[in-house]
Amino acid sequence: MSLAAHGLISQPVFRLSAATFELVGAVLFLIPRTARLGAAFIACYMVGPLLSHVFVLGYGAAFVDAVITFVLPVVYLVMTHTWSANHFGTVTRRDRFLTFRACECASAYR
Repeated sequence: MSLAAHGLISQPVFRLSAATFELVGAVLFLIPRTARLGAAFIACYMVGPLLSHVFVLGYGAAFVDAVITFVLPVVYLVMTHTWSANHFGTVTRRDRFLTFRACECASAYR
């Protein structure tokens, strides 16, 4: 069980710290420049509530809410990820074409 349940951390302090983490994640997510950081922060934070539901609290409406709150930032991170065509060091057709065009243009001005 959590430290709050055992009385090692008082319940108001535990709730306020959890609310602060959620607020920081939400503010980061709402600012376009830091939206990916906010989504990653929210997804990482939600691992704790998910695990507490699985091992301690049980399944219910709050568990479904925690799953949705975890999945949506992960989907956002996947959708906004910039996939590189040259990620594994392979040369694509587009790279060869652009290299050929650059050489062709350079040789035309010699």
